[in-house]
Amino acid sequence: MAVLIATLVAVVSQGFASDVSPAVVNATPRLEAHVEEALGRFSALALPEPTLEAVVFDPDDEFCQRYVGRYTFTTRTALICFDADDMLLGSDEVLHPKEERVLLHEFAHAWTDQFTTAAERQAFMALHGVGSWNGQDDRWHERGIEIAADTFAWVLSGRDEPPRHLASIDPAVLLDGFEMLTGIRV
Repeated sequence: MAVLIATLVAVVSQGFASDVSPAVVNATPRLEAHVEEALGRFSALALPEPTLEAVVFDPDDEFCQRYVGRYTFTTRTALICFDADDMLLGSDEVLHPKEERVLLHEFAHAWTDQFTTAAERQAFMALHGVGSWNGQDDRWHERGIEIAADTFAWVLSGRDEPPRHLASIDPAVLLDGFEMLTGIRV
């Protein structure tokens, strides 16, 4: 947590503009490249890249005892709960599909925060039959924000089959939701 706070202070004091790459903390050059590659997936689909102030790799963060990542809206910071020392394939050269999904999922939270309207979110929630965008009393899979981030991660990864936790949703509906939020049909 101290690393995260120090990073945020440094980012704010340097006055990063929105068109500057995020500060990447506790990362090897290859992990930094993976961040850039993940962000590039948005522009590859003609979507603006989300603005992130920092991407922090810190599997020792207390939050990581229960979760694999987190996006903090107020600071535009993505916490990623792995680093080069504990990557699933034993190397930072290639991301395991689960690690790729974490990056894309957290970056999708930034994107939907920055580029969707309340009306688009409402329509997305109606499409998926969920009652809230990010209701803290709702279970994770019943939040529009989480379905949206997982849909983005699936589309941006280019994988054929949706991940297991989206398997109960027809892929055509997932693509409709992606189009609803982005205006892009894939």
